[in-house]
Amino acid sequence: MKRFLSLLTITFVLALAHLSCTPEAEEFGSIYGIVTDKATGEPVKNANVQLQPTGETSLTGNDGRYEFLELKNGNYSIKVSKTNYTDLIDDYIITVDGSKAMRRDVQIEKLPNELRIVDGYGNDINELDFGSMNDDNSRMFNIFNDGTKYLNYEILKTASWITSINPAQGGLEPGATKPVIINIDRSKLAMGDNVTTISITTNEGGKPLNIKAHKAGDISTLSVLDITTHSALLRGSVNVNTSYSERGFYYGDNVNTENKQVISGYGTGEFSYLLTNLEMQKTYYCKAYMKVNGETLFGNMMSFTTLSNDDDNNGDDDDDNNGNGNGSDNNHEYVDLAMPSGVKWATCNIGANSPEKSGDYFAWGETSSKYIYDENTSTTYCIEINDISGNPEYDAARKQWGSDWRLPTKEEYNELKTYCTLSDTIINSIDCSKVTGPNGNYIIFPKSGRKLVTSIEYGYYTFLWTSDPYYGEFNNGRAICAQLQTAINTIGSPYSIERYYGMSIRPVISK
Repeated sequence: MKRFLSLLTITFVLALAHLSCTPEAEEFGSIYGIVTDKATGEPVKNANVQLQPTGETSLTGNDGRYEFLELKNGNYSIKVSKTNYTDLIDDYIITVDGSKAMRRDVQIEKLPNELRIVDGYGNDINELDFGSMNDDNSRMFNIFNDGTKYLNYEILKTASWITSINPAQGGLEPGATKPVIINIDRSKLAMGDNVTTISITTNEGGKPLNIKAHKAGDISTLSVLDITTHSALLRGSVNVNTSYSERGFYYGDNVNTENKQVISGYGTGEFSYLLTNLEMQKTYYCKAYMKVNGETLFGNMMSFTTLSNDDDNNGDDDDDNNGNGNGSDNNHEYVDLAMPSGVKWATCNIGANSPEKSGDYFAWGETSSKYIYDENTSTTYCIEINDISGNPEYDAARKQWGSDWRLPTKEEYNELKTYCTLSDTIINSIDCSKVTGPNGNYIIFPKSGRKLVTSIEYGYYTFLWTSDPYYGEFNNGRAICAQLQTAINTIGSPYSIERYYGMSIRPVISK
């Protein structure tokens, strides 16, 4: 009996030791809520919600919902901001303890009523820039009555090179938007930058709008031709018969380049220069120039991107790796950003043939694009589906590109957020986002926005689907997407959104 009790005691002690040495799995919670207008109670979309003290941000959807996932236990608060609303610094402490989803709804208050001048996306503007293109003579902006009173307005100009404003006067009902078209006469512009201000006056006050136009003089930059992996043909044109002492091109890998190539010859017409020794798959900028009476006149700025090995028509269609981790698979290129997982990111969206193009839009879990994106046309809305990465039934990357191409997971997107930097860039005159890895390699994303029904929303952001469904309060109706916000140089945290939205897909591959 004593022997038995001794063995029992030893077994019990060993069990306790084992339990004490086994680490407990760390639990993560989440915070979500709805942002509404204090006066109307309506959801406020596109409000920026910042989590304190981490600094993470979330953009509210059409339903006013925000969300922060995978939060460590601790105390948090939120800050909410949106154009034409008073910033809200919420002093309520949200305690995350365990894996619970904590809800915090807030209301924000609109600023006093006023006339707003906005662009086609509803963003406030204070300048309209006609640039330097000779055929760019007409631009549009919108005036918006962001109040409760009827507005009578009148638009006044002083510059002679503004030929017409239509309509120059009229009325606006509360909440109404009216487009206004401005036409200019470039022959009346002075050399260089021309800036004037038009005044938009109303019975409730007014606002100024700066109008800017540049006259490049008698020189213009033409489109770049014969682009290869390491060369490109720069072109310029002297447009009128004028006396000048020098002509040529400024060129380089940034818009402020001081590299210059003088081109011999005089007179009117086109001139060109074959630029060589360029880096492969890199964006360059160029502008023609001429010197008249000691003054340097510039044409418009142009941009171009050199080709990759697979685009140079050398007859080599084989998949390859060029030695730095970059290469192609099944005729689709990838870039090594030095991510810990080893995953490589494609250079283009599905449906695009170059990095700056948006390509096709997909609802989550669907393998083809369509015309209408809503819950009635979604094939996966409110259907229980697990991670779809690599599943050709639901993964558009695997279905359309084949081989080992697939949708990125939420964790693979989080690698971009953790290890990469985000910046704005211009590719072939298109505004894009540039994600650069710690090894200096980069990929380009177009600011493709997202589709709801048939319209594109938030065309100044990049939205991308991940392969992860959302497991939470709205299970089966939402999935995880990613967002690049170059306006604030932020690779945002993944968040959930309704599956029926149309978004871009950037495939990944493990090589």
